[in-house]
Amino acid sequence: MKAKNRISANRIVCISGPIGGGKTSLTNILRQAITRSTVKLFIAQPLKDIVFRMFGIAPDFPHAERNKPLPTLAATCPFTEDNQWTPITLWQYIGTDVGRMIDPLIWTRMWSNQVSKILARADAPLIICDDLRFENEFDYIQKTYQPRVLFIYVERSEKQGLSVNRNKRHKSEADLELLRERAHIRIIAPELSGLEACAMDVLVPLLQKD
Repeated sequence: MKAKNRISANRIVCISGPIGGGKTSLTNILRQAITRSTVKLFIAQPLKDIVFRMFGIAPDFPHAERNKPLPTLAATCPFTEDNQWTPITLWQYIGTDVGRMIDPLIWTRMWSNQVSKILARADAPLIICDDLRFENEFDYIQKTYQPRVLFIYVERSEKQGLSVNRNKRHKSEADLELLRERAHIRIIAPELSGLEACAMDVLVPLLQKD
């Protein structure tokens, strides 16, 4: 793990990293270990709600199935090797190729509106967001909420997924290198046990501070 600095009075934690890098696992570890109140707030939650309604996907479908093909969709997916649509590719396409083309901060502004309402409460919980994907999202959140926000980048191996040719990545993976370099804390944890150890030794004591 590498840390650039320590930030006190954290109110928001934004986690980024490659698909399968451990973002959800880290979020679950933190929420279970931190004694202060926490809430998980996705930047892409409004997008997911739209996709769920449009394609009849149950809102509570298992997270582990986000990469499984959707047999009800016959159209060819242009940016997967098997040409099949999955929940995650639907989110990527509709969120990035459609939504962000209209407004590059469309989802971030909606998320920020919810964050501001939560932070205005006297008993405001720690907000954890584990789907930070773009540098302009990073810039917007940093400008709006610094120094109350902590940025974390997590991956299972050194530069996981970054060796993939840029042309073969979806646009939502294009800013990984930039987010990796700009994060306050960078974690490389090949195994879940290592991720847990890092979280308990460093992150939990840091984030317990109110």
